[in-house]
Amino acid sequence: MRTRFALLTASLLCSTSVALAAPQAGLSPVSISDYSYHPSTGDQGAAPEDVPADFRRREVFTVLLRAGAYGGSGAAQPICEGAGCPSMGEGEGFDEQSAAIATVEWLFATSRSFRFGTGITLLPKITTQMNGQRYEVGTALGGDFIAEGVIDVSKKTALTLRASAGISVLAPSGDLKRDSEALSDLCGEVADCTADPGPYLGVQGALGAGVLYDLGQVGARVDFQVQGYSYRTLETEGGGVTTWVRFAGVRPMLLAGIEL
Repeated sequence: MRTRFALLTASLLCSTSVALAAPQAGLSPVSISDYSYHPSTGDQGAAPEDVPADFRRREVFTVLLRAGAYGGSGAAQPICEGAGCPSMGEGEGFDEQSAAIATVEWLFATSRSFRFGTGITLLPKITTQMNGQRYEVGTALGGDFIAEGVIDVSKKTALTLRASAGISVLAPSGDLKRDSEALSDLCGEVADCTADPGPYLGVQGALGAGVLYDLGQVGARVDFQVQGYSYRTLETEGGGVTTWVRFAGVRPMLLAGIEL
């Protein structure tokens, strides 16, 4: 009896399972192969923003390489410091002959509109016209702190405004070197006298404006700037008196280069 009851129960469960698994009239079986998931807009990641090609240069870091030419004018003024200074006479004016200049700068951006950094300026050969005669001065290497504003005027073009200031080292050559050697020889014949043969330390500063054109990964630019400078040259010291020649002037510069 119990065996028959167990068999009937098992048969009923099997029949019920088959009936539930069989498709019902008027209904078609559901197939998961026909289902596809379409995420809502909220499930999709935000579309990447358009990143300008000059992003790294204008908003992160820029290396600026430039070369150009300069001229200028100035004066060589003898100066005496200390008690009992003799009359030093008038200074001698000069015109700087046009020559080459090269710069390299490293600029860090705080925004697309402002950046700051440091730079190196090389003047390979400084030559002047003094009293109608050519006077070779030497080579100058300067280091500057730089601040620059960038003003967009179109998608590709911007204006630049900059200021810089720093120190410079003048290595004498030619006529200035001969004068420094002669002064050292003369000072050597006098007791308690020392002479500085160079290189000579100076200061420099500049203001400028330019045009920057975006070429994608690089930028092309042209700058006009005016640099002022002053060097302490041909210094001698003795008997409580220090004499030296201030070599100073102003240099208009035209430069062109690329930003990397």
